[in-house]
Amino acid sequence: MGFQVQKNERYLMIRTDFPIITDVEVKQLDIILKAHTEKLPVVAFDFTTIDQFSPKGLRQMTLCLSGLSQNDTQTGFIVSKGLANKIKEAGLDRIIKCYSAVEEMLPSNRASGGSDRATDFLNTTLEAVVFTMGVSASNKCAPGKVFLRTQNNGPAFDVAATVGLVSSDFQGSLILLMPMKTYLNIMGRMTGETYTEMVPDIRDGIAELLNVILGQAKMSLNERGFQIKQAIPTLIQGGMINLLNAPATRSIVVPFSSDCGDFYVQITTNAGNAAIAA
Repeated sequence: MGFQVQKNERYLMIRTDFPIITDVEVKQLDIILKAHTEKLPVVAFDFTTIDQFSPKGLRQMTLCLSGLSQNDTQTGFIVSKGLANKIKEAGLDRIIKCYSAVEEMLPSNRASGGSDRATDFLNTTLEAVVFTMGVSASNKCAPGKVFLRTQNNGPAFDVAATVGLVSSDFQGSLILLMPMKTYLNIMGRMTGETYTEMVPDIRDGIAELLNVILGQAKMSLNERGFQIKQAIPTLIQGGMINLLNAPATRSIVVPFSSDCGDFYVQITTNAGNAAIAA
């Protein structure tokens, strides 16, 4: 048993004869992918022999696919109809995209109108937040009513991370903001530890979460022609928080309730471009 690699100018195909994928197999897979560092538009996984993913295998695969998305690589899984149905029923089809053949995965140039694009971007990003929180932190969450950021209604937070957004449609930033209590609860679920204050081991956790969120959203959006380039998130803490207190042009805030406490997602677009918050 193992993985076999087939490569051509259009895609990288990885086949396996494993009946189940655990975190051990995904770590092996990650090593194989890193050995093929050249940029390819499509990476296909022929998993027709696989009956299921283990929970740990799924988490590890999420991280693995997020890394691929940063290189603008489309990924897809060729699986049996039974496994495809299981993936869909579990709500995992937004990260594990299932196909019956590699030809179905070849990039297509899909586009839509401006207002539809804005809605598409926002909804896909919020879905990525819910998915990432559930898989990475076992934290069930739900978005609340979106509001336009002003001088007087900014969310209360103690730690945040921001990442630049560069797309064919707009430029701006995606910001994840949390009160300290929420953040410590989420980090506790991710690590299995209990935290009562910020410690070095979890200092960059919010930036890592934002990186996975954007990676998840980017995989879906780029298949629809957004051409989003992913950058490295920046941690915002302490005195730097004041930089986020003044509302930027065209900023919207989405409050989230969750098992671990409330938190917020802010999406900002640069002046002169109304793609998101028009």
